[in-house]
Amino acid sequence: MKIINRILAVVLVLSGLMPFMTTILAATDQSMIAEIFKFDTTLSSELQITFVMLGSALISSSIIQFLAAAWVWTGKSEGLKLSILVAIMLIIASLYIFIVLSKFGVNEPSFYAIDMVKGLLILGLTIVALRKRSK
Repeated sequence: MKIINRILAVVLVLSGLMPFMTTILAATDQSMIAEIFKFDTTLSSELQITFVMLGSALISSSIIQFLAAAWVWTGKSEGLKLSILVAIMLIIASLYIFIVLSKFGVNEPSFYAIDMVKGLLILGLTIVALRKRSK
């Protein structure tokens, strides 16, 4: 059981690092975010404010994933429950991004596929950990 928990905790940390790094970029290097999202416009003050707001939302995502990782690593049952929530959150977010971007004619899998893969991986590992725990 411990090896699955360890793997799950590492995946949660790695998953949480992505929004955390975006948050850092939102505060320090907004031109990098504009490049990642393929903006071909100059950074207006409105766009800079949007990036900061994006960063503030993403830091919450990181904290939740880091907390889940810590709890899973230490064997707290709350960690597995929070891991399920993280997985569902990532899957729903990726579906939302896919649907809304499709509505606007944008088909860029990198915007949603990574979160979908992370969500499914976390969900799968959590299910395995829960099954091993109940035996």
